[in-house]
Amino acid sequence: MSISGGTPPPLFNRGFNAFATAQFFGIANDYVLKSVLTFALASQGLWGDKLGKGGQAFPAYLLVIPFILFCGIAGSLADKYSKQQVAVWVKRLELFTASVALVGFMLGNCWVCLLAMALMGTHSAFFSPTKYGLIPELSDPRNLSRANGVINMLGNLAAILSSLAGGYIYLLYLGELKQGGQPNGMTWLPGVVMVILAVWGIYLVSQIPKMEAQNPHVKIRFGIRAMFVSYYDTMIEMIRSGKSVATVALLWSLFYLIAYNVMLILPDYTEVLKLNEAEVSKILLGPLGISIAVGCLSAGYISGKTIETRLVLVGLIGLTACFFTLGTGQDNKWIVMVLICLAGIFAGLYLVPLQALLQKLTPPEKRGQYLGTAAALSAICEVIGIGIFHLFRGFVKVGAPQMFLIVGAVTLVVTLWVVFFARINRPEWR
Repeated sequence: MSISGGTPPPLFNRGFNAFATAQFFGIANDYVLKSVLTFALASQGLWGDKLGKGGQAFPAYLLVIPFILFCGIAGSLADKYSKQQVAVWVKRLELFTASVALVGFMLGNCWVCLLAMALMGTHSAFFSPTKYGLIPELSDPRNLSRANGVINMLGNLAAILSSLAGGYIYLLYLGELKQGGQPNGMTWLPGVVMVILAVWGIYLVSQIPKMEAQNPHVKIRFGIRAMFVSYYDTMIEMIRSGKSVATVALLWSLFYLIAYNVMLILPDYTEVLKLNEAEVSKILLGPLGISIAVGCLSAGYISGKTIETRLVLVGLIGLTACFFTLGTGQDNKWIVMVLICLAGIFAGLYLVPLQALLQKLTPPEKRGQYLGTAAALSAICEVIGIGIFHLFRGFVKVGAPQMFLIVGAVTLVVTLWVVFFARINRPEWR
């Protein structure tokens, strides 16, 4: 029986709490692995010679490309079967992936760890439509903004705090010496942390109440051609719906293009600010996570029982100002930290209304397919964002601070589009 029937549940009900905590641990697992690999593949890292300058972009590629390949199937699964059951399946895949990473790190093998990164991206791709589809099924529609504020707060906090922890885990993994290019520290540590997080995730999703499938008769399309036909059909349907779902999905996806650039730029601030990896994590990545969490939670509670679309423009203007200021070459660590914190708050204000809108405007029987297509679109934007970083940082040799000018130009273009073309500030959506 679906919990959506009967009396509307309060925001912090048992199912929502279990789901929110499970997705926190799942995102933490993604970013513990990504963070350790990013530091290891950076120009001064343990495996810095494996993929060349800018090689830290490859873990990000491996995390997002599976979204393009598998979100169509994942969206159909989320509609055809109970989302709770799908969550259990993908969490079991996460445990297998953590075990592969454990073996890779203990062997000091870069390529096995990159395989684990690809598997982790696959796990996250299959979880994405289920995760976003569970929010409206576990929440009263009047709590949709606040529910998304809480989920995004926890998700972004998990991403950044695990990246913060990743700097320390990397240094403990590395040890004091590197004999023969191999780490000699706590080589078991990254993998064991991942296994523990995965086990907790399996337990938590098992605590989500059983749910009915929203569309058990949906046909699941397999194969590369069928996958892209599915994306195309769903996107055309979104465009023709007359509800601007496609516009909202694109704006939501562009957030990840911006976010991935920032997450790739900051590790190179070891050179700009003359700090080690752990210090960069503590001074920049940690405060960024907290500020995004504050922005997401603020957006949810400012919106209250509505969806406050005007926050999208506020967030964009703030992000643009912060990025252009960072791009002037600020090298004072406290000024950089303040600007990063402000950018995090504005990012939360931008993201939450769009995510709530995306869930509100999608029909329940096709929500998984719509959200799967939106997740694939966000992955395409992420790949474009990573490509921008790789091109300008790795090949054109643009300095890390000047990369923020490029990101600022992107947010400026999006801001102008929202002001002059995108019609998302509709009173009936509030």
